[in-house]
Amino acid sequence: MQHKQVTEWRNLNINDRFRVIPSSRWGHAMVATEDSVYIIGGYDGKSPLSLLGNYLHDIWKFDFRSFRLIELNINLPRELKRSNQTAVYYPKDKR
Repeated sequence: MQHKQVTEWRNLNINDRFRVIPSSRWGHAMVATEDSVYIIGGYDGKSPLSLLGNYLHDIWKFDFRSFRLIELNINLPRELKRSNQTAVYYPKDKR
């Protein structure tokens, strides 16, 4: 796969392009592959001491080629809600 060199930054108007977007969060994991980036879990509260926040167990994928953002429909157990975790991408051809 040949990568195009990025020469400028542009803002994406998320509200016009996507109907559903991930909630604001922190403590999530993010991992990039050759053509996508994944956002995994996190916490949507304002501080670790907040009683009003939720630990999340959703996974979102942004495809760099199509500029599509989708929530992956993976049935994760509710016990997998977490924040401050890590994620690693390990390509199949490197295993």
